[in-house]
Amino acid sequence: MDVPFGLFTRDPASYTELHPLTGIASNLGFVVWIATATICIFSAALLRGRANQEATRYANSGANTTDNRNIANYLLGAGLLTALLAFDDFFLIHDTILPQYLGMDEKVMYALYACLAISGAVIFRTVILKTEYAMLLLAFGFFGLSLCIDMLQETLEPTWGDWRLFLE
Repeated sequence: MDVPFGLFTRDPASYTELHPLTGIASNLGFVVWIATATICIFSAALLRGRANQEATRYANSGANTTDNRNIANYLLGAGLLTALLAFDDFFLIHDTILPQYLGMDEKVMYALYACLAISGAVIFRTVILKTEYAMLLLAFGFFGLSLCIDMLQETLEPTWGDWRLFLE
């Protein structure tokens, strides 16, 4: 594709001679997304291991060990979805790669993410309803707001300027 290898190995700020803090809000956002995904996936692994130990210990007692498995599955799904969103954001998959290189409308990704989130909420509703889910609802609300701002970039740009990017 006639792209120099250095573009893939060097820091973009040094390659383009931009300020070293260029894109810091976006990069910090990626770090938070990945940290969240890592915590969810790690917690899922711990809970799954605990559930397996309990299942072995209580195999003959009739004790219910499915709660830890259900929570582990929920955390694994949430972690994987969060990681997917993080990588989409970091590599500009729905913004650039899909439309420019694969000829796909970015709305396909929006629909996919909506289906994944709704499916997860339905599949794990019993786990979610046993928790203090107000924070989850708040997160979904902010995520929806972010998607709306992203889809309305051209409309918001004249009045909000670059603040629209920060709010997204």
